[in-house]
Amino acid sequence: MSQKLNYENTKLSVDRTRLSIISEVTQAYNDYQARVAELESTAKALAASERAYQTELQRYDIGISTLVELSQSQALYVQAQSNRLQAVYSYTFQEKLLDYYIGNLNETLSLK
Repeated sequence: MSQKLNYENTKLSVDRTRLSIISEVTQAYNDYQARVAELESTAKALAASERAYQTELQRYDIGISTLVELSQSQALYVQAQSNRLQAVYSYTFQEKLLDYYIGNLNETLSLK
């Protein structure tokens, strides 16, 4: 009776571990998909803010925009650049984490 109980407990423990691993890998994949979407949206936002800044710079050069408007446009452009860099970092991290979870991480890769 004791051996059967130990067997059942071990089986339950293995099942719990398997479900936990599936859950972690699924979460890592969902997070990766979110980072891919974020990467795309920040690229578009960066391009749009760069165009807006260039337009505002031209308006300022011909005298139909103020320094305040130019500074605001520049600040938005810098923020978009920062957001883009953060998205690239987050994407790269999430990609490596997913690779780790699914066993594709290059063993020679040094994560220093």
